[in-house]
Amino acid sequence: MSDKLHLSSACRRAKISAESSSVPPVSAYWGWTRAHQAGIAVLLLFCLIFLSVELYHRSAPWGSDVRLTASRPRLAENSIDPNTADWASLVRLPGVGPARATKLLNFRVAAQKAHPGRKAFRSLNDLRAIPTFGPKTVRHLAPWLRFSIARGANTSAPAPKP
Repeated sequence: MSDKLHLSSACRRAKISAESSSVPPVSAYWGWTRAHQAGIAVLLLFCLIFLSVELYHRSAPWGSDVRLTASRPRLAENSIDPNTADWASLVRLPGVGPARATKLLNFRVAAQKAHPGRKAFRSLNDLRAIPTFGPKTVRHLAPWLRFSIARGANTSAPAPKP
């Protein structure tokens, strides 16, 4: 009983002293003044506006299809020559798995046996002769491939022997 009287009299004293003083009221929960709370609210509002603007500028428009594709190589040294690339290099190309890499290598070996001294692939269109390499796949691989023809190499069909 004495605790209740003591607590209630302490509350009454605090209430009387808060009313009589010119100090702004203090929030009982956090201990911040109204000015502190307003400052935090303004900072949070600015952060929310900043994040909203960033999200708006970085996101795709509503209703548009977002397509995730691998980035294009920036330097020519990142591209590979399908005439000299090994299986591991071919597998790392986007859209080319182990099966397609094996088909490409087998086609290259067969073309070099059929036409010795001639490159199997001189352009992107030559890749379309390989099964499962359609126009869409070839178009998708274009940034990652380079085709070099050695100078002095016979690029046409070999001449018949007399």
